[in-house]
Amino acid sequence: VVKTIESYRRPEELKQEEEELRKKVNELATKIEDIKRNKMEIEAKNSASKLYVKNLQEETVCPLCKTELSEGRRIELIREIEDKIKEYPNTVKNLDTSIEELSREKYEVEQKLDKVVREYGRSYDAYKKIESLLKEFPQEVVSDPKAGLKSLEIELGNINLQLKDNATIIGLEYRSLGV
Repeated sequence: VVKTIESYRRPEELKQEEEELRKKVNELATKIEDIKRNKMEIEAKNSASKLYVKNLQEETVCPLCKTELSEGRRIELIREIEDKIKEYPNTVKNLDTSIEELSREKYEVEQKLDKVVREYGRSYDAYKKIESLLKEFPQEVVSDPKAGLKSLEIELGNINLQLKDNATIIGLEYRSLGV
């Protein structure tokens, strides 16, 4: 019983750890989805920016506000937007790196979660077996194991003495019979 208890963590502890790991997996999945959504928004902005630059290069009217733009203002807007367009690949690359790192972390947490779930099953079974065994023990052993073990030790000592006495009596009887 003691070996079993020492080799398994309590099912309650494992269940709590399982819940924490599931929560962590869900948080990581949410972060990954948020980053993917952010990446899609950036890619959409990038496409819109390219289209906006193309329109500014072809027309003198602002595609958004529909006002006439001077040549200098058009060139200035085109440069500003092109500078932002140049930043998009690095931003997307950083987001992809974040997604990869979070995905790896999520995978590791899922692996740990699987181990905890398996350990919980073994621990739960072991503790159920211990409970059924404890029902067979006298109540004093269950309520106070040290005192109960001492009581069992005394009882085993008494049985040992009785067996020795019986062996002595049997030995005497065998001698008297000439065996």
